Amino acid sequence: ALLLLCACFLTSLACDGNGAKFGYTGPLGPDHWGGLDPNFTQCAMGTYQSPVDIRTSDVVYNPMLGPLHREYTAANATLVDNIFNIALRCEDAAGTVQIDGVKYKLDNIHWHSPSEHTINGESRFAVEQHMVHFSDDGNISVVSILYRLGRPDPFLMQSCGTSYRSSTWRPAGPRKVLRSPPES
Repeated sequence: ALLLLCACFLTSLACDGNGAKFGYTGPLGPDHWGGLDPNFTQCAMGTYQSPVDIRTSDVVYNPMLGPLHREYTAANATLVDNIFNIALRCEDAAGTVQIDGVKYKLDNIHWHSPSEHTINGESRFAVEQHMVHFSDDGNISVVSILYRLGRPDPFLMQSCGTSYRSSTWRPAGPRKVLRSPPES
């Protein structure tokens, strides 16, 4: 089962490239993120940031929000193991979302396990996918997809290509970058 959640984040944080440890509970949890690393100080100042527990009883329909226009296409990408997540760095032609007339270009797709976000305080989802987009003026929009364990997801399989189904697919190791093969 797949649940789609679209959220716009002013600040995006999971962990920076130096491998600073963080978690979702206890002394490494969100209440302590601002003090875990000098690069995380923004986490101590914000009020609308990750992780978010979406309470469906508090959700209010906003008729002023138009539809989320999505346009994605097959494009070359670079697979990166950042230690804290796996990411695809996308080329400019990978696609866009349009929100209130503003286009946001797809920059990267990355996965968290377990999910950052929850719904109605339930346990975290097995995996959360973030599709990170930037507008020309530097604003950010993130489309988040929450995954539960179940049948293979066609989008995830398409994103990872045939290597997803291969028994030889494995992590490349810390900070090793795998580039997509050149077009023939």
